[in-house]
Amino acid sequence: MKNEEVKAAIKRVIQTLRTGDIEKIAYAVFKAETGRPSDSWSFLNRLMMFCSETGDARGIRQWNRVGRRLKKDTKALYIRVPAMVKTGAKRTNEKGEEEEHTRRVYKNIPVYRVEDTHGAPLEEDKFKLEIPANLAQVAEGLGLEIKAKRYTGNEFGYFSASRKEIALMSPDLKIFLHELAHGADNKMHGRLKGGQQPDQEIVAELAAEVVGYLLGQKLNGKGRNYIESYSGGSWKPVFALLDRVQKVVSYIVDKAQIKEGAAPPHISAHVGISGGVPATA
Repeated sequence: MKNEEVKAAIKRVIQTLRTGDIEKIAYAVFKAETGRPSDSWSFLNRLMMFCSETGDARGIRQWNRVGRRLKKDTKALYIRVPAMVKTGAKRTNEKGEEEEHTRRVYKNIPVYRVEDTHGAPLEEDKFKLEIPANLAQVAEGLGLEIKAKRYTGNEFGYFSASRKEIALMSPDLKIFLHELAHGADNKMHGRLKGGQQPDQEIVAELAAEVVGYLLGQKLNGKGRNYIESYSGGSWKPVFALLDRVQKVVSYIVDKAQIKEGAAPPHISAHVGISGGVPATA
């Protein structure tokens, strides 16, 4: 491992700590049972992985075993793995037997991000993503690209103003509507703040529930529970945001030309965006 690579890796972690990107730290601490090699890594190794903007990193042989190969000119990131090595010295054990003396050392092992591989789709990549064409056009009008990505055990979707994208880790249309509402809110009320801001989450979830209802989807308690978790259990903060919610819903409805009950909850993949999660996602 070159000194420059070590320095760059340290800078990534320090920058994460400085900027208060708690999500990456939380991902490193709370391990999801995804069946990936990184599930068993140490906290620091997992933090290094998430700071490298990936939720799955493996060695070359591990990628080859699942039918994937490295892209050209791919650079490795390095994790530290403990190993026992012989020192060349001898010592006598409790039984009076002579044995080789060993000591613990740490080796720098190269691993590679899933984003830097191509080949066979992974098992968790096989969900189908279907977005109605009229809603996909709303995202396009906002300058947003819709991307299917791999679930890492942390979130089912996100909106990124800086990357101009809506990322989805689930085929649930309501999740897309939530992220689309973030995009509309961002356009109409100024750039949204990073992280899970209560007002932003309330607006996005309530707007998604309303648009979903207009599309013929049944309401359930999940949206209510989500909103209450950000409103402190009180609906007073929600009422204060209704004007903002109305503007976000009106924007989506107008751009998508939605009429109440006019669209079925499930739209044919032929009129929208569909397909499995891209192997490079």
